[in-house]
Amino acid sequence: MKAAVYNFNINQGSTMKKVISLKTEDGSAFDLTSYSAIMSAREEVDTSSTVLTSDSGNVTLTINISLGTITLEMTAANTALLDFTTAAWDMELTLASNVQKWFKGVITLNKEVTR
Repeated sequence: MKAAVYNFNINQGSTMKKVISLKTEDGSAFDLTSYSAIMSAREEVDTSSTVLTSDSGNVTLTINISLGTITLEMTAANTALLDFTTAAWDMELTLASNVQKWFKGVITLNKEVTR
Protein backbone atom coordinates (compact mmCIF):
# COMPACT_ATOMS: atom_id res chain seq x y z
CA MET A 1 0.00 0.00 0.00
CA LYS A 2 1.30 3.44 -0.92
CA ALA A 3 1.18 6.05 1.85
CA ALA A 4 -1.08 9.04 1.20
CA VAL A 5 0.66 12.43 1.22
CA TYR A 6 -0.74 14.89 3.75
CA ASN A 7 1.15 18.16 4.28
CA PHE A 8 0.04 20.53 7.01
CA ASN A 9 1.03 23.60 9.06
CA ILE A 10 1.38 24.06 12.80
CA ASN A 11 1.07 27.53 14.30
CA GLN A 12 3.67 27.78 17.06
CA GLY A 13 2.06 28.70 20.40
CA SER A 14 -1.44 27.74 19.25
CA THR A 15 -3.58 24.71 19.90
CA MET A 16 -3.38 22.33 16.93
CA LYS A 17 -6.04 19.85 15.83
CA LYS A 18 -6.03 17.95 12.53
CA VAL A 19 -8.64 15.33 11.69
CA ILE A 20 -7.85 12.73 9.04
CA SER A 21 -10.90 10.87 7.68
CA LEU A 22 -10.47 7.41 6.21
CA LYS A 23 -13.09 6.24 3.75
CA THR A 24 -13.75 3.00 1.92
CA GLU A 25 -14.18 2.94 -1.87
CA ASP A 26 -17.93 3.44 -1.48
CA GLY A 27 -17.39 6.53 0.70
CA SER A 28 -18.35 5.02 4.04
CA ALA A 29 -16.17 5.34 7.13
CA PHE A 30 -13.22 2.93 7.23
CA ASP A 31 -13.54 0.44 10.11
CA LEU A 32 -10.66 1.21 12.48
CA THR A 33 -11.65 -1.44 15.05
CA SER A 34 -8.51 -2.86 16.76
CA TYR A 35 -6.13 -0.46 14.96
CA SER A 36 -3.46 1.51 16.78
CA ALA A 37 -1.54 4.47 15.39
CA ILE A 38 1.88 6.03 15.92
CA MET A 39 3.50 9.05 14.29
CA SER A 40 6.87 10.77 14.24
CA ALA A 41 8.35 13.86 12.62
CA ARG A 42 12.03 14.66 12.01
CA GLU A 43 13.76 17.67 10.52
CA GLU A 44 15.62 15.27 8.23
CA VAL A 45 14.33 11.78 7.43
CA ASP A 46 17.70 10.19 8.24
CA THR A 47 18.29 11.89 11.60
CA SER A 48 17.80 9.99 14.84
CA SER A 49 16.16 12.81 16.80
CA THR A 50 12.47 13.60 16.46
CA VAL A 51 10.76 16.98 16.67
CA LEU A 52 7.34 15.38 17.28
CA THR A 53 6.26 11.92 18.28
CA SER A 54 3.12 10.38 19.65
CA ASP A 55 5.37 8.20 21.87
CA SER A 56 6.58 11.24 23.83
CA GLY A 57 3.09 12.64 24.30
CA ASN A 58 3.74 16.03 22.70
CA VAL A 59 1.22 15.04 20.03
CA THR A 60 -1.87 12.97 20.86
CA LEU A 61 -3.51 10.60 18.37
CA THR A 62 -7.15 9.63 18.88
CA ILE A 63 -8.87 6.99 16.76
CA ASN A 64 -12.64 7.31 16.36
CA ILE A 65 -13.78 3.86 15.23
CA SER A 66 -17.35 4.80 14.27
CA LEU A 67 -16.34 7.87 12.22
CA GLY A 68 -13.21 6.32 10.71
CA THR A 69 -11.05 9.26 11.79
CA ILE A 70 -7.68 9.83 13.38
CA THR A 71 -7.26 13.13 15.22
CA LEU A 72 -3.83 14.68 15.83
CA GLU A 73 -3.81 17.21 18.68
CA MET A 74 -1.23 19.39 20.40
CA THR A 75 -1.63 21.87 23.23
CA ALA A 76 -0.55 25.49 22.79
CA ALA A 77 2.19 24.84 25.38
CA ASN A 78 3.57 21.95 23.30
CA THR A 79 3.49 23.83 19.98
CA ALA A 80 5.29 26.75 21.67
CA LEU A 81 8.22 24.43 22.38
CA LEU A 82 8.66 23.43 18.72
CA ASP A 83 11.78 24.75 17.00
CA PHE A 84 12.03 23.75 13.34
CA THR A 85 11.11 25.18 9.96
CA THR A 86 9.91 22.05 8.18
CA ALA A 87 9.88 18.40 9.17
CA ALA A 88 9.13 15.13 7.41
CA TRP A 89 6.45 13.08 9.14
CA ASP A 90 4.68 9.78 8.77
CA MET A 91 2.05 7.70 10.53
CA GLU A 92 1.88 3.95 10.84
CA LEU A 93 -1.27 2.01 11.63
CA THR A 94 -1.06 -1.42 13.18
CA LEU A 95 -3.65 -4.19 13.12
CA ALA A 96 -2.51 -7.30 15.01
CA SER A 97 1.09 -7.71 13.80
CA ASN A 98 0.53 -5.98 10.45
CA VAL A 99 2.24 -2.55 10.45
CA GLN A 100 1.76 -0.23 7.47
CA LYS A 101 2.66 3.38 6.73
CA TRP A 102 -0.61 5.10 5.79
CA PHE A 103 0.36 8.78 5.74
CA LYS A 104 3.47 10.84 5.11
CA GLY A 105 4.28 14.43 4.28
CA VAL A 106 5.83 17.67 5.41
CA ILE A 107 4.92 19.77 8.44
CA THR A 108 5.64 23.50 8.21
CA LEU A 109 5.97 25.41 11.48
CA ASN A 110 4.61 28.96 11.38
CA LYS A 111 6.74 30.73 13.99
CA GLU A 112 4.99 32.65 16.75
CA VAL A 113 5.48 36.42 16.84
CA THR A 114 3.13 37.32 19.69
CA ARG A 115 4.48 35.75 22.88
